[in-house]
Amino acid sequence: MSTFGTAFRTHAAPRLAHACRVHATSIVCGLETWADAYSAILADARQRGATHLPQHLLDGLEDWIATTMLAEIEAAEAVAAPMRAAADDTAEWNRRLETWAARREAAQCPTTNTL
Repeated sequence: MSTFGTAFRTHAAPRLAHACRVHATSIVCGLETWADAYSAILADARQRGATHLPQHLLDGLEDWIATTMLAEIEAAEAVAAPMRAAADDTAEWNRRLETWAARREAAQCPTTNTL
């Protein structure tokens, strides 16, 4: 591998891995689509000098970005699933409490003070 390729791997790859993690979290949260995230990471790679890599290494970098994003999405989904379940449980309890409060309020007789 060339000196540039080694330097790119040393300096740019960790930043691109971090970008994959951040964009994967955005995808899981529904803030971003796969295409937008992938394009943003490729743009970041180009900005860091990926266009100076030989074509076979650039193709490998694109595959690595896609594979890393998929792995990060799976990891983020594993973290988000229990949180979504807890949020659903909380929403269910809030609906039950609202129903209970409405029934309780409806069951009370209005009182008037005529004094």
